[in-house]
Amino acid sequence: MRDSSSYGLALALALSACTPTTELGPAIGERRSSHGSAVALSRDERVAVVANRSAGLVTVFSLSPGAPLDRLSEKANCASPGGAPSSCTELDLGADSEPWAVVFGKDDDTAFVVLRHAQTVRRIVNLHTEPALDPSSAAVGSEPTAIAIAPSGRRLFVANWGEGTISVVATAPFATQGALDLNEPLSGLSDLGVSVARPGLAHPRALVVTDDGDDEDEDETLYATEFFSQPLWRKEDPNDPSQFDRNRQGLVYSLKLGTPGVGRITLEPVLDTGFSDSDGKPTGCFPNQLYAAAADEQRVYVTAVCASPAGPIGPVAVSGQPDNTSNFKTLSHPVVFVIDRATNQEVPEERLILTQKLEQLYAEDEANGLIKARRMPLIPNDIIIPVTPVSKPVEACVTALGADALFCFRRDGAGWTLGSPGARYIDLQAKGGRLPIGVAVSNQSLPAFALVANDGTQNLSIVDRASGALSLPRPTNRDSDAKSAPHNEGRGFFATGLGIWSFQGQAWSSCESCHPDGLSDGVTWFFPRGPRRTLSTAGTFARSSNGDLVQRILLWTASVDEVHDVEGIVRSVAGGAGAILRDYALNDAPSNDLRISYDGAMTQESCDAAAALTSPKCTPELLNNLNGSLAELVNEPKTPIKDWNAIEAYLASVRSPKRPVGLDEVRVERGRALFDEGRCAGCHAGPAWTLSRRFYSPGPEANGSLPYRASGLTREALTSALGTLRTTTYTVQDPVLVSLNPPATTGGGTASLRRWVPPTDANPVPSPDPLIQYAYDKKTALEDQINCVLRSVGTFPKKPGPGIAKQDAPQLREVRQDMTTPALGETGFNIPSLLGLGVGAPYFHAGNARSLEEAFDSLFFAHYQALSPDFLKATSSRVDTIQDLVAFLLSLDDDTETVTPEAGSDLCPSELPPR
Repeated sequence: MRDSSSYGLALALALSACTPTTELGPAIGERRSSHGSAVALSRDERVAVVANRSAGLVTVFSLSPGAPLDRLSEKANCASPGGAPSSCTELDLGADSEPWAVVFGKDDDTAFVVLRHAQTVRRIVNLHTEPALDPSSAAVGSEPTAIAIAPSGRRLFVANWGEGTISVVATAPFATQGALDLNEPLSGLSDLGVSVARPGLAHPRALVVTDDGDDEDEDETLYATEFFSQPLWRKEDPNDPSQFDRNRQGLVYSLKLGTPGVGRITLEPVLDTGFSDSDGKPTGCFPNQLYAAAADEQRVYVTAVCASPAGPIGPVAVSGQPDNTSNFKTLSHPVVFVIDRATNQEVPEERLILTQKLEQLYAEDEANGLIKARRMPLIPNDIIIPVTPVSKPVEACVTALGADALFCFRRDGAGWTLGSPGARYIDLQAKGGRLPIGVAVSNQSLPAFALVANDGTQNLSIVDRASGALSLPRPTNRDSDAKSAPHNEGRGFFATGLGIWSFQGQAWSSCESCHPDGLSDGVTWFFPRGPRRTLSTAGTFARSSNGDLVQRILLWTASVDEVHDVEGIVRSVAGGAGAILRDYALNDAPSNDLRISYDGAMTQESCDAAAALTSPKCTPELLNNLNGSLAELVNEPKTPIKDWNAIEAYLASVRSPKRPVGLDEVRVERGRALFDEGRCAGCHAGPAWTLSRRFYSPGPEANGSLPYRASGLTREALTSALGTLRTTTYTVQDPVLVSLNPPATTGGGTASLRRWVPPTDANPVPSPDPLIQYAYDKKTALEDQINCVLRSVGTFPKKPGPGIAKQDAPQLREVRQDMTTPALGETGFNIPSLLGLGVGAPYFHAGNARSLEEAFDSLFFAHYQALSPDFLKATSSRVDTIQDLVAFLLSLDDDTETVTPEAGSDLCPSELPPR
């Protein structure tokens, strides 16, 4: 373990150097560890403060502990003009401030809220009388996501997710004192592929500070979760695909407040999740997305989305079962990992794999006639532990984003128990709570209650902890229009795994489970086209220099051109019914029978049998991948479900992470000059720092109108139905660019805008026609691409086999989801956006480079020397030069002015010629 004594010493000095100038009030209630949340409860349980992230509001509720829970927040001074129970006070921090988490001060009448986008901490005073915002603020680092307070009340700790630091803020006088740098201890991890600490290497997400009951801080420990998993090299059997479920590890930092040094606690992969894939093989998972942490007197509990990326993914035909659905349950698993505070080591035998345990309990309930809809705690984004004596069982509650539920459980000598028979979770959605983001619990009041902040519906759920009963939620935002805004509704569809969005509507997966906050989980998944590291959605839409909204061609292989095309992933990977439906089921249950088939999968007889229906089961033309336009279908009056339009609005609103504030500006400017010298703008320029853009309007004219079935189709009709993307070619003049664009290379410098390489025509045309066969071949659909946005930069091997990676890194395999068939990649990859590179590790299509620095290792020279052969040649200052370039790349965010593309570098036309 690397010693970071200088940073630990800085923290220890910061804790002891200053004494508050104002006297803090006495402690109230039992001792408890501190971790901020989107909802915080005062120790006297008379005030609750809620951070409304979407609306930029903080809402203060006045409570009446001991009252019936349906009247808990019904004090007279909390009534809205209409007389309905409402918030005492709405405090507006700014629409774009993103209030993320709240913690109470020592006096129990002050609260501190961290603003993620504004990158500050604000103070709220007079909570029990007239709540008000203090005009002062304390600046912190990039993308702060967590806040905790020391037991003495003198110091706040703020986790800067985009900076890799923990800010230390004094409460009196209210001011930032400094920061603890976690980038250095992380850079010492031998498997990371980088040895130089710099801003944005670490990504601390959650914090918890222990509390032994006195006012001394030096004997306490601060724990911080590293949000993303880290590489874990092991000597593996190269033919064993299960290695990809266990080649990464989780990390938690431990910092003793009175002792120098930063410890690293490793969370090991789960070797057997309890779920087998469709081949009957057990699946593992590795700890990723470490969202939340809480502590009791003996343990620290950390929630994670445990990723299981090895194929097969989606339904696989096995033993004559074409609809085998085993794989829909093997993508990811919410897990609670447990750390022993005495040893600062994980206790593997105590970890709770929530999907595994719930699957067992649901089966028992159903066997006993206690049938209730199953639901998994998809994204466990907050955890709270009520204060209990050591002699009693440990209790905890977890909010489940994407499941709209609260899961409460306990551990005693017999192990873990979740809920009670027939009631394994509390359904927040039943009383109007969507997208829970935080939970607080009472420790003294009877009846005991829990408060859950819901960001989707912008309200506060009140839960009876004894019975699980829900009261009507209290609004945290009186502006009803804000709740129903398209991007807010789209955020809900993006996050949820209920209803039509995942297998049987049981919250097994969602868009958010791989794209936290709309960004990336950093995982390389094995999909039908090959290994693909999750792309951030922040670069999907961007504004051009003239203000137009520009959309990037989507996915690594440029194989879809509309957000609505992701319907195919919902159906095939997540196992959901999808949103391209004739109608919802009457009971709002997901039903595959209501799907509109648009990919030729349904027989023509089945389509014809539905002719009497007002809305057909099949489309007249193919609309899968790059065919036709699913957006046009969604916008037709006969298609009642418009959810994809809302998701598109949400993706257009997703911002990239803000640059680290601690970047060396001298390095940034030197890196900018290197970016120009390396001619990087030959690929990474224009909106979102990528040449990839949709240069046409999807629809029959551009994408074609191939009939749903080929029966009766003539060659002449086929030719007219292909669309201008397939019939229009582009020519590359520059020999260097030709070498970077394989479709043009194989075509002598010319290729069709959309992949179209049918067999040589036979004359006369035989029967069956090979051209028609090619058009409807599944392999043709699987390898469909927009050619002109592809670039081959040496990250794909020249022959089938292992992927390109450093020898000391976990190995890669360029195979498809069956873990055997060679991957698609010889035609190059869609140019990714450079926005948010600080939270994008690993890099390249298969996660080939473990760090941004490793992306400039000599192994990947074909990438960084693509347009400048002498760029970054080995010199005595090579490491320093790379650091300069990395600093510039880390500085790119939505506020950075983009550069103009090199002349001739964009191979796509400005628009399509008419047919």
